[in-house]
Order: sequence, then C-alpha cells, then structure tokens
Amino acid sequence: MRIQKAARAILERQLPDGGFNIYTGGPADVSATVKAYCALKLAGIDQTAIPLRWARARILTLGGLQSANSYVKINLSLFAFIRASTCPRYRRRS
Repeated sequence: MRIQKAARAILERQLPDGGFNIYTGGPADVSATVKAYCALKLAGIDQTAIPLRWARARILTLGGLQSANSYVKINLSLFAFIRASTCPRYRRRS
C-alpha cells in the first residue's frame, strides 16, 4: 500500500513534458527525472506505461543518463543498475 501511495505521489509531480523538476515551477531536471523513473520502476510500474515512456523520452532529450549528476550515477551503480566504471572516481589528494 505504501509503495503504491508513493508512486502516485511521484506521478502527481510529473511535468507535462514528461520530466520532473527539483523545485516548484522549475524546468525538468535530468537527475530528478532519472531518480523518479527508477523509483517508479521499483514500485512495479511497467516501463511501457505512458508516464514512464514520457519520462524516458525526456531523459534522452536532456542528455541521457550520462548528463545526470554524480549522486545519481553512484546510487545506480550501488544497486547494480549501471556499471561502476561509468561513475566519477574519487581521487585522493597527496
């Protein structure tokens, strides 16, 4: 029940262009859209559903996953959704 409620809350915030923003009235943000897309998929929404198709199209329009921020990439790699080699590497300063 909680998962479905969370999915509904996310879908209510989807912008008309298919993306998700980081603040009210703001433009679609690729990182926010990727996070919302993943959350909705984890909630069990089929990837062929209209909202996810719109979100996927918006992600691609905004530059794809490679345009998402480091936080998104690292979290996706922790859950093995993407390869860790696509994440920025931590470099220790000497």
